[in-house]
Amino acid sequence: MTSPQLDIQTLHRVRSRLVAERTNLINQLRAILLERGVIFQAGRRKLELGVDEMLAKGIEVLSPRIRQLVGELRAEWKEIDAKIGILNGEFVKLARNDAATRRLTSIPGVGVLNCRFMFENGTHTLSVFNGLRETEV
Repeated sequence: MTSPQLDIQTLHRVRSRLVAERTNLINQLRAILLERGVIFQAGRRKLELGVDEMLAKGIEVLSPRIRQLVGELRAEWKEIDAKIGILNGEFVKLARNDAATRRLTSIPGVGVLNCRFMFENGTHTLSVFNGLRETEV
């Protein structure tokens, strides 16, 4: 593997770790709120909007300490989102500079992230990603 390929692979790994951290944080936040009778619809965006509204309006369901904790967790969530956004921007920039990636991303359903990942991990990954078995490749 070349040095640029290793760099891209490392970026993917870091992004994957950040996404996992965000998921764990969201699950913990949802559990903290659920224990106190605060329930939001499924989905990251619904929770995000609900928590932001709850913190802005100062709903009295939570104790002051837990409200502070929820605010801190929400701030951490925003920081992780910002880091993920920076990495996503790097992947988009890389895709714009690569003709093969531009061609692949023109296929409906193929985005920059999965396209770059497929390139870095070979055509076998591409075929598996598209649901083909080894005997069909």
